[in-house]
Amino acid sequence: MITWCLLAAGVQRSWSPGLPSGRTCGTARVVVSTRPICTGGAIVVRSLSTSSLAAGAAPVVLRVVIGLVMAAHGWQKLTMMGPANFGSDMLAGLGIPAPVAFGYLVTVTELIGGLLLIVGLLTRLATLPLIVILAVATIAVKLDIGLIAGAGAPMPGAELDLTLIAGLVAVLLLGPGRPSLDHLLGIERDVLAEEPAPA
Repeated sequence: MITWCLLAAGVQRSWSPGLPSGRTCGTARVVVSTRPICTGGAIVVRSLSTSSLAAGAAPVVLRVVIGLVMAAHGWQKLTMMGPANFGSDMLAGLGIPAPVAFGYLVTVTELIGGLLLIVGLLTRLATLPLIVILAVATIAVKLDIGLIAGAGAPMPGAELDLTLIAGLVAVLLLGPGRPSLDHLLGIERDVLAEEPAPA
């Protein structure tokens, strides 16, 4: 059951399926809750605000999933393709200078950067080279393929690269989330928690 609270004509009203409409909420903002509680003729709602557990888990989910994807790509280049082969076979064909050296650089960056994201260490810093690598790959390789690869395309389109870039930018802005080595070591601090409560 979902309860909505809306501000209308200066008085906040609420209703939900199966409950009488027109009851007053105790706050002055729009909130949504899946657990309405009726007390003394008023409906008390529980808000999914930015300070909730769900919102706090968002950057953690983002960085761990993206870290796993990036580390897996780096591990594949290291153990299956080989950084030198990746550089000479793929990067050289794209006109990248010193392709073998860049093959090693990309492999190490994806593997180490992905692992740093997973554990939440130097998180914001780790996102930067990964964003650069993905942006270069998108421009150099995926522009001719497009967003979604057509039938017979040599590789997927840019959809995965763009999604990963968006996720990395979000992690860069949001930080690692509280369950991280950055918080444990004091590299990141919860600024909101340190602000004094309003008088």
